[in-house]
Amino acid sequence: MDTVNRLLWGFIGLVLLAAGAFGVLASLGRIPPVARSAVLWDERLVPTGNRAAASAIAAGLLLAALGIGLILLELRRRRPRAMPDLVRADTAPGRTRITAATLDHALATDLRSSPSVKRAGAYLSGDAREPAVALRLVVASDADLGALRGHVDAALRRFGTTAGLDPHIREVAVRIGTREPARTPAAPRVR
Repeated sequence: MDTVNRLLWGFIGLVLLAAGAFGVLASLGRIPPVARSAVLWDERLVPTGNRAAASAIAAGLLLAALGIGLILLELRRRRPRAMPDLVRADTAPGRTRITAATLDHALATDLRSSPSVKRAGAYLSGDAREPAVALRLVVASDADLGALRGHVDAALRRFGTTAGLDPHIREVAVRIGTREPARTPAAPRVR
């Protein structure tokens, strides 16, 4: 979720909290214009009240459904559609099918060939005419970022030559890796 959505949900939450607090305080007689003994529902309103109550329930259910839909949209991953598999007809004597997952794996493997890259992942999206790539790298704490950029550029050139694609870089996320936490033996149980 971005900042605008957080602010929107915060505002909606405050409005609903205020409405609920008002209802509780009114039912306890703490709001001066609304007496605790005031009649909020009169038997003469029953025919009109049924339509109003049904409308309120329908509006509430609609808002609840819209809210659940909005939350589900916010929680899903915002990943572009994966690149479809490549089919090369220019190979003799037939066609060659290369899966997009194979291309992702090949690029990630090439990126891990540098000693400073501990983990690497690649994700191709778009199509063969306009491919895009997102890279995720975990590098050593002493990695030279200039050399790392050169390694990524060289890996992308090799990938372009091998796969016949020229992907533009959509995103590169680099995280400095730390050592795995030291494991200590479990303390003996006290009986």
